[in-house]
Amino acid sequence: MIFLALCIILPSTQVDARKGLGSLFKLGRAAKAINGAKHYNSGTLTVEQLKTCLLLEKKVGSSEINLSSKRGNIENKVEKIKKIEREISTVKKYLDINQSATFYTQQKVDEFNLKVERYNQLIPAYNRELETYKSLQSIYNKSVDLHNKLANTFQVSCAGKRYYTDDLVSAKSALSN
Repeated sequence: MIFLALCIILPSTQVDARKGLGSLFKLGRAAKAINGAKHYNSGTLTVEQLKTCLLLEKKVGSSEINLSSKRGNIENKVEKIKKIEREISTVKKYLDINQSATFYTQQKVDEFNLKVERYNQLIPAYNRELETYKSLQSIYNKSVDLHNKLANTFQVSCAGKRYYTDDLVSAKSALSN
């Protein structure tokens, strides 16, 4: 009964790294050499491969941070564009309603002319913001493609593969020097 409870509570070291890229070495398939003998095959990472995987994991993490930052810039630009769209809509409604109106005071004429001026300023501002958005989106899409290639390379080359615990320690040590 106690053994069963311990089996349920303790995480297995043989769990594949499928959730998140950083989980490869946290929940990876670490093994210990039996009687000092190590056997490498296509499913077992060498120290050099582990170093490559650690560097790749770092690149993927940096790429995720980069994407998050770029996504924030795009979201800010979208909000700015929506704000301009709302103002354009409001001013256009006023101009459409008053297009054929007869104004009896100079103040009303000036008010209408200011709205026309504002509308004429908003359209090019909107177009500039839209072009900036398209540029940001294009850059973001290229970054997503690069990130996906990095993540795919990591998944194919590193995720779910076995490695020896002491090899991981050696790889980390070599990279920190």
